[in-house]
Amino acid sequence: FTVSNPPNPCTGITITVTGTVTHPTTVGGTNGAISATAAGSSNYTYSINSGAFQASGNFTNLPAGAYTIIAKDGNGCLGSASFTLTDPNPCAGVTITVTATTVNPTSSGSSNGSISATASGSTGFTYNLNGGAYQASGNFTGLAAGVYTVGAKNGSGCTGTANFTLTAPNPCAGVTITVTNSTVGNTPCQSNNGSLTATASGGTG
Repeated sequence: FTVSNPPNPCTGITITVTGTVTHPTTVGGTNGAISATAAGSSNYTYSINSGAFQASGNFTNLPAGAYTIIAKDGNGCLGSASFTLTDPNPCAGVTITVTATTVNPTSSGSSNGSISATASGSTGFTYNLNGGAYQASGNFTGLAAGVYTVGAKNGSGCTGTANFTLTAPNPCAGVTITVTNSTVGNTPCQSNNGSLTATASGGTG
């Protein structure tokens, strides 16, 4: 007599898992959910991320992340599907506007200009200048003439930027330099003995 192995109960059985997801409503929130159902067999139990099997395919109190739901029928046949929960975009609908009061350098080549920036559209702002480190204040001093980009970031990491230009005063504005001269003619029949003496007024140096 020959006793053979029992037939594989999962031969010809394909279990498919589908589901609906509910994403967390806040960044870092744990109120996400997955509601899974299986088809292709019967008497299902469900597991999430290889945890213990349970009668229901509903899993709640989930944070953002990747999850694998496994469905097992009454004969131990398995099917699975992957689901991803995502946090909401904290910057959706947020527009951060940066404005500023500028003070130009007082002379050409000096570095005593400044930018005092403020941001609107959210709260908890920090500021940076030309992509540098963020700081609590929007005041930047010791600036020379040039174009500067001020960035503002709120507590959720949403950003806004604006460009500001500092200009040095024109050192020649209002200055008229007048050149006068006196000449001494050269003696006839002799070369290279003439002279010219020039003086200027209206400035210095």
